[in-house]
Amino acid sequence: MLSTVRLAQTLAGFDRAALQHLLIERDLDGEIPHLTELAIRLLNEANITRVLRRLTLLELTVLRGLGREEDATQSAEASHGIAADSPETFAQLKALGLCTDEGTLPEVQEALAGLIETHGALPAPRDFLALDESEYAETEPASDWPQRAFLEAQRAVLTLQFARETPLKLTRARTMTKVSERALCEATFAPESSVAFTTAALTFIGALRPEAQQLIVTENAGVWATLPHPTRWVALASAILKSMPQLLRAALSVPGRNLSAIIEHTTTVTYPLMGQPEREALSLFAERCEHFAITSNGVFTPAAERLLAEPADISGAIRLAHEHFPATVAGVYLQPDLSVIAPGPLDPRQGLALLQLADLTAPGLATTFMLSERSLTAALERGWSVPEMRDFFAETALTPLPQPLEYLLKDLAERHGTLEVEPLNNTDGATIVRVRDERLARELLADSRLQLLSLTATEKPTELFTRFSQPHVMALLLDARYPASNANRSRARSDDAAAHADRDEAETVRFIEQIAPAHRHDETQTQREWAEQQAAQLTEGTQGGAGLDIVPVLELAARTGETMRITVSDGKREHLLDLQPVSVSQGRLRAIDPKAQLERTVSVRAITAVEPIHNTEG
Repeated sequence: MLSTVRLAQTLAGFDRAALQHLLIERDLDGEIPHLTELAIRLLNEANITRVLRRLTLLELTVLRGLGREEDATQSAEASHGIAADSPETFAQLKALGLCTDEGTLPEVQEALAGLIETHGALPAPRDFLALDESEYAETEPASDWPQRAFLEAQRAVLTLQFARETPLKLTRARTMTKVSERALCEATFAPESSVAFTTAALTFIGALRPEAQQLIVTENAGVWATLPHPTRWVALASAILKSMPQLLRAALSVPGRNLSAIIEHTTTVTYPLMGQPEREALSLFAERCEHFAITSNGVFTPAAERLLAEPADISGAIRLAHEHFPATVAGVYLQPDLSVIAPGPLDPRQGLALLQLADLTAPGLATTFMLSERSLTAALERGWSVPEMRDFFAETALTPLPQPLEYLLKDLAERHGTLEVEPLNNTDGATIVRVRDERLARELLADSRLQLLSLTATEKPTELFTRFSQPHVMALLLDARYPASNANRSRARSDDAAAHADRDEAETVRFIEQIAPAHRHDETQTQREWAEQQAAQLTEGTQGGAGLDIVPVLELAARTGETMRITVSDGKREHLLDLQPVSVSQGRLRAIDPKAQLERTVSVRAITAVEPIHNTEG
């Protein structure tokens, strides 16, 4: 009770901004009607423990020193001495609600002693110093970091390509199902251990979004995928660095350090009482950095160092990445066996187009694709036309078009346009299949492979009706080797061209600057708005130090049976009464006077101050 009142009185001196900061830093939520309730929640053991785990060694040392006075009568004097020696640290601890001007709070000291006993003694003050240079295992990143960075960005593109056509299902725990994970591994040629890293990074840049138990490809994906290879990676690296655990940020003020050594120093010296979940978060962050070549052998790569600056130098990071990344090649080699060989990194737009026209068989700096009747027929469904395919191969190939490809394109051209599938866009999701002549219409009606579609003739002999949706109809027709095409092809291609519009450097930098872990941004924004509103309500009555609402204090005393020293004014002079509150109702306090052994009733409006007194019992 004494700590609660002392803390509540201290909080009454906080302005709105200070209270808002306190609410956020102490991870509070829900309705807090008054400062006494806020003090009660701040003195909750779990909440105290949570904030102590996030204190630096310097803060912990000062806080422990505040509670070491043996003589209670010397407490205030001694604590003021420590506060004078470390005024900034003392102010930070007070702003966190861990101490008052009179000194530390017993509940805080008890929780601190328990944590120290669990974790062992705090490091010596000399360990406040930064890491010694000898602790860095590496001084330079490995030379192959650009190749690894390129490969992981390429796998991210393949992930988006797969997710556009095959839903990535999520479990109730928001992790990918094993079936989707295995399918994605096969499609991207990636080990299972890397799938979670890739999908998380794409979520960070907003290219993937969890929705209705699956990962949805967003508009950000189209913008990001058409960026140059080095810029793609910078966007991923920037988003991953923005997801850095807050406790690690202060330790990274000097770039070029070994991240593993910094994390070891952070968990053992800087934040010695850090909890296991926070330690695991740091470890996961280090693994992500190494996976995406943000670090190499634990050392931050040159472009990543630019992103660590305050503010981040995105333009500089892009320039450095371009200097280190392998240059793009002029085109591809088309082979008679219909294989396509890219001897180096392709222009991103060429690479995206090839992923729509061919099957990827070997990713990497040198990439191999395979063309087939099936892959080109699938491209028709995606919105390509045969003339567009021919023009693309003519522009991209470093060799003449091989004869087998010429035959394949000619055959597709003869059959293309003979069968178009168009959705009716009604509530039933029905579809119209238009054919070139009545002979083909009769063939479709008689084909046993298409019985599932239940095709029926319409008034027009060249149009067939089915109640199934367009994607389902397209899939069955293509499986049956009919050259079905999307009736909305022209619109799809124009949308694709718009997505490939050139962007200048300033626009690209703005795009990367806006990228942030979506879930963290939403949570932070929600917490900030709640804290701002709650702080406004809490300061409405106190006006930044005008006083503490005494009614909640009296109600608390009535619940706990505490005796209070109450100051009562009759308008002329003040009287001090030691009373044990019983109830507060209709503006009046009922209380027991322990000395007179009688019950008193006092108007709450006449009470000007309250102060707890320790009961002699207990």
